[in-house]
Amino acid sequence: MKYILSLVLVCLLVPLALRHAAAQDKSSSGMSAPNALYVELGGKGLLYGFYYERLIVPQVGVSAGFSTWNVSLFSSTSVTIVPVFVSWYSPGEWAHLYVDGGLDIVSVTASFEEFGTLSGHGVIPFLGAGFCSRSSGGGFYFKAGPLLLLAPGKAQPWGNLSLGFTF
Repeated sequence: MKYILSLVLVCLLVPLALRHAAAQDKSSSGMSAPNALYVELGGKGLLYGFYYERLIVPQVGVSAGFSTWNVSLFSSTSVTIVPVFVSWYSPGEWAHLYVDGGLDIVSVTASFEEFGTLSGHGVIPFLGAGFCSRSSGGGFYFKAGPLLLLAPGKAQPWGNLSLGFTF
């Protein structure tokens, strides 16, 4: 539990420290469109997710997302995932390499006829990298790359494809 709390604090405090250290005017930093809204297929939400990202300095963004879905096989199962993460982008006008990392906060509820309802909560750390196209002036947003979900004792490879816009 201490590991999880420490990782959450790092994900929240490092971007704030970077922003304070940079302390630049948006117009001089070239950040006329620091926000992004996008949909991700695969990725941190496992099946899909909706995300908001804010660049706090020209090359570092903080993001949060939401994904929820149901599965009905032997039980009725509901999964909700809230990814929170930090991304670093390589310098460039519109094409960037990126590295990101953070946590999936996961809630699962399963209803069984024989057992009633069972539920659980947990976190899954992840690391990702890849290619992103995002203009500093706003417009189309594209991001794709591999992702590692870091389950206890195992790293599960995954992938993502994101489409959206910056403003």
